[in-house]
Amino acid sequence: MGGYMGKLLRVDLTSGNITEETLPDSTYRKYIGGVGLGARIIYDEVPPGVSSFDPENRLVFTTGPLTGTVVPASSDWTVTSIRAELQDRTILGSHSHGYWGAYLKMNGYDGIIVQGRASRPTYLWIHDGKAQLADAGPFWGMDTHDSEDAIKAKLGGDTSVATIGPAGENLVESASIENDKHHAASKGMGCIMGAKKLKAIAITRGPYGVPISRPQEFLQAALTWRNALSGRVGIANAGIPKGRYATMGRGYRIAGKNFTDPEWGMEYAVGIVEEAKKFQINPKGCWACPISCSYRSVVTTGPHAGYVATLAGGGENQEGSAGMAGVKEPGTVHYLTDMVDRLGMDSAPIGASLGVAFEAYEAGILTKEKTGGLELHWGDAEMVEKLWRMAVKKEGFGAILAQGPRATAEYIGEEALGMAVHVKGTSPNLHDWRPAPGLFLAQAVSVSGPSWQSGPAPEAPNPDVGNEKGMDPWKFEGKGQMVSKLQRRATFEDCQGVCWFAAGRDMAGSLTWFAQAIAAATGWTDFSVQEIMEVGERVMNLQKVYAMRRGLTKADDMDISPRILEPQKVGPTAGLSLAPYLKEGVEEFYEAMGWDRETGRPLPETLRRLGLQDIVKDLPPGGPRGRNRRPTES
Repeated sequence: MGGYMGKLLRVDLTSGNITEETLPDSTYRKYIGGVGLGARIIYDEVPPGVSSFDPENRLVFTTGPLTGTVVPASSDWTVTSIRAELQDRTILGSHSHGYWGAYLKMNGYDGIIVQGRASRPTYLWIHDGKAQLADAGPFWGMDTHDSEDAIKAKLGGDTSVATIGPAGENLVESASIENDKHHAASKGMGCIMGAKKLKAIAITRGPYGVPISRPQEFLQAALTWRNALSGRVGIANAGIPKGRYATMGRGYRIAGKNFTDPEWGMEYAVGIVEEAKKFQINPKGCWACPISCSYRSVVTTGPHAGYVATLAGGGENQEGSAGMAGVKEPGTVHYLTDMVDRLGMDSAPIGASLGVAFEAYEAGILTKEKTGGLELHWGDAEMVEKLWRMAVKKEGFGAILAQGPRATAEYIGEEALGMAVHVKGTSPNLHDWRPAPGLFLAQAVSVSGPSWQSGPAPEAPNPDVGNEKGMDPWKFEGKGQMVSKLQRRATFEDCQGVCWFAAGRDMAGSLTWFAQAIAAATGWTDFSVQEIMEVGERVMNLQKVYAMRRGLTKADDMDISPRILEPQKVGPTAGLSLAPYLKEGVEEFYEAMGWDRETGRPLPETLRRLGLQDIVKDLPPGGPRGRNRRPTES
């Protein structure tokens, strides 16, 4: 079978044992790779009583059949575990890019299962088709960039390093795993790595190539895919220097000043794009990438002139690190975003915490007595930096911010609860998507909790799932059903090993690219677009049953903050709100998924149709079993 290396590494940090395992071909076909394979392993090996920081928890690193091939942007790798931010109630697959995933396959492995807890800081080194554990004591306490540099200097060769920073070491629940300086697997995976005392996984480029069953056919499929994407170079790099970010700002979709001022958000986005034309910006591509969304930015103006930032594609990270607290000076935004990456943080949850804190302070609701004497005013970049560093250390008021936006609002007081930007208590992916409310519906019902597994906005075109032009923002009927289709597609994209910036979601025929490439790589001659959607649906149902076993309920799927549900006051969709449709949208989504409309419980016949008859027995018979609580210390 092509596309796969045929082996997984199992690393037991408690004993120090490293072993190799194989999986049946049928398991690969049912779950493909990425979040699908990772979720199945978590489901089988991490029962409901295990919490994020327990040694018995697993951290599963997986690639897809297309990772490390010549398919465009085939750099995707996934890390899967239970989600600390959501009280351990969901399985989350978080994604990163760069070269790490391709190098893992070049060493002969499709993935790594990490279990146990090391007695001291440790790192894993994979090279020449073998693996070994080593002392990470000299690197513990370093930020992600410094530790990457130090580990590379020690090991030499063409090495990619995935590492945690101080946030992961301090078990901050929204910590990330950073790699190749520009990339990160976010949504809390870093704190699980920290709880295991695993500082890094370094992979030196290996001697193997990915086997392909039908090489000529595969090459033709890859070329068709690549040619279809021609002309899209730089589309994703936060609009710098392309200007796409400014366009997004003019659409009132920038998460600035805690969603209070969309016009400020427009000024923020346009200002960054215009000022960055003066910066020295060099795109940095990933493995086989024709897009190069990440970039090296040398700031040439403002208080941080001369600073070199290594930023990732997209603007969310900049909105979380700076925009939500009202910071808009472009060089400072780049500096703060790079700082957050170095600390090893997902900028969205603490960024949303900062947003509610700054708004509440300006409104006189949050006092200096509760901040420990700190004064919080929109745009105070020095205070923003101070609070970020306090949050990562869980120090003073920073310890409150580290708990996420809803917890921060609860600490401030009842008047602040309506200010918090959250879904299920943590931050959604940070843009202000109120002009495309179907996206927030998708984030609400996502089986992993708010994340990009929720899929794109139904208001955007996606012709291969029957959404030719994008749905009218003002019309809600049918959006729950469309969200179901989009999530099946997005979940499969998270399995195959290709960055979704190269997925061509707005292009007719893009699912056929996937099917043709995977069929040629693996040798599965009957692999089809229909099977693509079935794989996505299967993985979603697996995740849903797991979440319900851990206490997730329909009420959680409607747990969206008032700030998200209140309409914007300006722009083309001013006055539009998801609130009146939320319950109907959730239930319409359930029905489209083959789940009980009243409870969200997958129907047994749905699970059997998807080949998941083995988990029918795990469906909760009645009400939820309650949230799993874990000790505050690991």
